Amino acid sequence: MNVAKTPLTAAAVFGTLLMAAAVVVLPARVFADGPPATPPAPPAATPSAPRALPGTIAPDFALRSLDGSTVKLSDFRGKAVILNFWATWCAPCRDEIPRLGEISSALKADGLEVLGVAMDASDKRGGVEPYVRDMRIPYTILFGDDSVAAAYDGVSLLPQTFFIGRDGRIVGSLAGGRSKNELQLGARRALRTPTRR
Repeated sequence: MNVAKTPLTAAAVFGTLLMAAAVVVLPARVFADGPPATPPAPPAATPSAPRALPGTIAPDFALRSLDGSTVKLSDFRGKAVILNFWATWCAPCRDEIPRLGEISSALKADGLEVLGVAMDASDKRGGVEPYVRDMRIPYTILFGDDSVAAAYDGVSLLPQTFFIGRDGRIVGSLAGGRSKNELQLGARRALRTPTRR
């Protein structure tokens, strides 16, 4: 019996020594060039880099639409806008699009415009146009680019939706796929804002 325990005990001792060596050697290699540097502070917002925050004027843009025309956000001043960033490869976007279509149809007469900004990186027209046709999207579709993504804080998660009041100010935003109720609440809040001159 002692013979059977001996190889196991020797293996356990060897493993313990190996782990102890790793605890001593690895930190020395990781910090060979000194302690880790503190991460740099994020760059401060400047007037030339507007931030898409609630209460601020939504950054304007000029983007190409599916029909080839140029659409500017400022063209919709006086109307409430749902600005929805999406992509054809995004499953939550696919789920959310019909809800946005229903809201667009129900509230258009009240002064709501829905703008869908396709953030697909590949051949945009070739991939987006059939997708829009197949999904029967009833609202305006625009082709996004890096500059509009940067203006809206990088659009780090799709879908990402901004609710813009009649005065051009952002009244709220949602990230990720959302329920029809959440989207309607944002739309109604945007519609309630007065138009400022």
